[in-house]
Amino acid sequence: AFLIAEYTLRLPLVHLVYAKYSITLLAFHLIGVALLFTAVLQAFEFEADKYAAARHRDRLVSALVKLDWNGIVESVLSPLAARLTLLARTHPLTINRIRKLDAVPH
Repeated sequence: AFLIAEYTLRLPLVHLVYAKYSITLLAFHLIGVALLFTAVLQAFEFEADKYAAARHRDRLVSALVKLDWNGIVESVLSPLAARLTLLARTHPLTINRIRKLDAVPH
């Protein structure tokens, strides 16, 4: 009876300790992902500022094209067309069907 009582008391404690460790590890991973995302975003902002401060505006235009700025703006303005365009890029055989729907410009 003593062993059964000890086992039933120990089992929730073990699960509680493992839950604390797993929640702590999950929190560390989330913090790391947030810091990495912030660093990448700052790097993109630095590149954009560097190109915007350049004397030649052609560099800014080439940087925006490299970042696909037009695609970002279009996907925000019309998400359905962006999804159809992505579908056409990933599945080339469906592009004729999409053009028949007149969803994507020719």
